[in-house]
Formats: sequence, C-alpha cells, structure tokens
Amino acid sequence: MNGWGIWSSGQPLSAQQQPQQKPSASLDLERAQKPQERLRLLRQAIRQSPKEANLYYQAGQIEEQLGHWEEALRDYQTAFQRNPEFVDAYYRAGHVSERLGETYFLGKSRVVKKPNLRYAISLYQRAIRLKPDFNDAYYVLSLAHLMDGDLRQASETCQQLCQLEPESGRTRQLVQRIYEQYLTHNKKQ
Repeated sequence: MNGWGIWSSGQPLSAQQQPQQKPSASLDLERAQKPQERLRLLRQAIRQSPKEANLYYQAGQIEEQLGHWEEALRDYQTAFQRNPEFVDAYYRAGHVSERLGETYFLGKSRVVKKPNLRYAISLYQRAIRLKPDFNDAYYVLSLAHLMDGDLRQASETCQQLCQLEPESGRTRQLVQRIYEQYLTHNKKQ
C-alpha cells in the first residue's frame, strides 16, 4: 500500500484497506478536472513517492491523452521498470511506441516505422507472457505482425485470439484481413 489508496499493481484497495485519512495531494488529484492539473499533481506525488509504479502509469495515461507521446512512453517504461509485472504499462507503451513511429500516406493506410513496430511487438508479447488471456494484447499484436509483414506470426497470434473470443466481430475481421493479406501475398509470387 502506498498512501494513495491503491496497490502498486494499480488495483484499488477495499474499503477496509483504505487509510483512515487520504493525503491532501490525493484529494486534490481526485478533484482536479483538467488533465494538465492532474498531471501536475501526479508529478508532485511522484517526487514524494518515486518508486510507485502506478503513479508513473497514471501520468503516462494523461500524457498519452494530451498527445505527448515521448513523455507517455517514458512514464510507461518507468512504470514497468519499477514493477516488472505491470501488464498494462507494457501494453500502453506498445500503443505509444506505434504512435511515435506512425506515418500516413495518401491512398494508403497507416505505416509504422520498423524500430517502433518491433519494439511495440516486444511489449505486447511481454504483456501476454504476464497475462496469457489478454485478448486486447493478442489483437494488437496480430495487427502489428500484419503491419510488419509477418503473416505466419499474425496468423498464430490470431489463432490464440480465436480461442479466447471465438465469436467476436473483431476476431472475424482480423481472420478476414489475414486471409486477404495471404491471398495478396500469394498473387505476387
């Protein structure tokens, strides 16, 4: 427990586990309406408790919301460095890494630079190793493999997703997309 009403894993405390009085910074954070104000208060809390992974994660979420990709990635990385089991920090860092490397071309879809894409893939894989039933991580990992041109890995990851959510619309769309890429790839050969 850290005095902020959360476990360092990011899970809320039960009413019996909550401290009798919350620190004033925590109350201020709950009242802060604007993301910039919440971020300022989080940075203060980080200075007071620099080992709290969840504080960095929360700051990363706000930085991501504000479109500050480098800062968000740095905060997520610090969160999983402080807590190597912080699944959501790996997952969000993967998203941000993709955003940092994205480029758009007229008439084409989104393209992500290879180093950013490969780093995102490694982060999604880490999240899955820690939480083997993480549907969303399988989904974005399969898409990242498709973007990387690795149909085999995209298909294998999609198969895992099919086991976890066989009836979902996004799973069916992903299977269709992989199949279309496979057909396109075979026509070129």
